[in-house]
Amino acid sequence: MCVRPIAIVVLALALCSAVSGPCQGSPPPDRTLKTPLVYHNAEYGFCLVLPSDWAGFEVLSVRWGRNGKNGESGPKIVVRSPRWTEKKPHQDIPILVFTPEQWRAIENGEFNVSAAPIGPSELGRTEKYVFALPPRFAGFDDAIGVDEVLQLLKQKSFQAQCSTRQRSD
Repeated sequence: MCVRPIAIVVLALALCSAVSGPCQGSPPPDRTLKTPLVYHNAEYGFCLVLPSDWAGFEVLSVRWGRNGKNGESGPKIVVRSPRWTEKKPHQDIPILVFTPEQWRAIENGEFNVSAAPIGPSELGRTEKYVFALPPRFAGFDDAIGVDEVLQLLKQKSFQAQCSTRQRSD
């Protein structure tokens, strides 16, 4: 039986790929996840659906506030892109958490959360909390990925109530 050299090469490549993944010199496989990521914040009960290329994202817990007569403050959950670095910061997703009473006070102009002439924009609410984005959170610094984050939020990726638990904090 005569075996042609091309057939041997094709067979060798197929065996190499089947046994050990791509052969040396081949492009690496696509490492992105096929399904979106879901960040579930167990403390406040909200979810944020993130694109698969946000795998490895970081969550920071800080505080907003102390502006106004009452010195109000509260939690701010910051979801940070895995591509964020000191030298090349990417746009964060900052989620302000208010009690319904605090939110009513903001709506009544009793206090604010920034020097901006506008208030925060509501993302969603539960019986216990109102979730919002800070005024002017995007596009007022040199962060990369502003358009990506704005598009993500337009797609209704924030869910005030959820039961998904792919990643909880």
